[in-house]
Amino acid sequence: MSNTPISPLRRRMIEDMSLRKFGEKTQHDYIGYVKTFSTFLGRSPATATPEDLRQYQVHQSQAGVSAATINSSVAALRFFFRVTLNHPEMGRHLTLVPLPERLRVVLSEEEVAQLLEAAPSAEIFCLVPLTAVSSCNKCPQTRRCWIALEVGLVTTGFPVESL
Repeated sequence: MSNTPISPLRRRMIEDMSLRKFGEKTQHDYIGYVKTFSTFLGRSPATATPEDLRQYQVHQSQAGVSAATINSSVAALRFFFRVTLNHPEMGRHLTLVPLPERLRVVLSEEEVAQLLEAAPSAEIFCLVPLTAVSSCNKCPQTRRCWIALEVGLVTTGFPVESL
């Protein structure tokens, strides 16, 4: 344990998070986000104004901070203002940033076959919904064909190809 003194505000925030059973990593991250905000301000975050919060988010955006990090910072600062400082109105001035959509993993036919073969043998098992999208020259308007396999029960010996 460090002998470095902890400010009363930081101690209170740690107590607030501990009371709510926040994980150790979450507590560490939240403290870090509030500390970063405080460094940006150059003074105690308890003295922040709505304009300070806006300027901080502008700064984060211009510095190229990822959307996920900005949103984590918003969560930490909202907790800090709402719970630790009892100033819930300050949280209204923090904006969540939309996360970029990630490409979904698409399995090849071989990978789907391996997945189905790896299923434990049982009298009856359920197939999960599978949806495949592929480029197709046969569909001139959309250039895509949609193939869907609905949820269904398959018994041993039942030909999967007939679905």
